[in-house]
This record gives sequence, structure tokens and C-alpha cells, in this order.
Amino acid sequence: MIVHSDTANKLLHSTIISSPNNLYSSLCSSDNNCGIGLCCSMCKWLDTIISYLYGNYLYTPVLQFGFKLGHSINLCTAVFIKTVHYYVRTGGNVYSCLLDISKALDKVYYGKLFNLLVDLIITLFLDSYTRQ
Repeated sequence: MIVHSDTANKLLHSTIISSPNNLYSSLCSSDNNCGIGLCCSMCKWLDTIISYLYGNYLYTPVLQFGFKLGHSINLCTAVFIKTVHYYVRTGGNVYSCLLDISKALDKVYYGKLFNLLVDLIITLFLDSYTRQ
């Protein structure tokens, strides 16, 4: 798979489940639901092997919270709340700008994103994700 940058069709099948963004809003609204793809265990196994072999080369900035081992949105929220509490407690003003990018992943052009990455393993991911 890595040498030829090709993924077997059976590995590309996934199950999409619906996950509500807000339990207090209408669960029937499409704006309140996000589709999550569950891939096969072979793909997870391949991801684990690649992470083990090339994890040192695949790094993200320290301030990135999402898609990072041991990090979650809870950590990001905690940092934001502590920062706001600090400025309120010291009598300062707090200004914040929040960006809702909940539908952003639906608009990503994966072809261009992966063309920027030239490693053979990344080419394998391109094949997997574009045919899925």
C-alpha cells in the first residue's frame, strides 16, 4: 500500500453516525448534528503504525488543541475561562472573538491539501481519503 500509494476499496468503507452538537437544541435539526465517520480497524491499525514510525516528523504547534493526543476542547475551554477570570478579577476588560467552524471540514478540498505533502505515506492517505 505504501509503495504504490493505493488503498484497497474494502478499507475505504466507513459508517457515518450522527452526533448532536448541543443536547439542549433540537436533535432533529441538521445544524445541530455532525456526522462522524467510523473507519475500519485496518485503517486504525495503519494509522497507529504510521504514528509509531513517523510520529516524530508529524508535529503540531504547542497551542493547537484539536486532533492531538492527550488534548481536547475541554483543555481549550479551560484556558479561555482562566484567562477571562484573570482579567475580570484584576478589573480589566475582556474582549473575545469566537469563530464557529463546525462545518469547515465539509468544505476542505483534500486534493490540494494533500498535494502539498509529498511523502509516500501522505500520498497513501490521499488515496484513502479521496476515494472514501
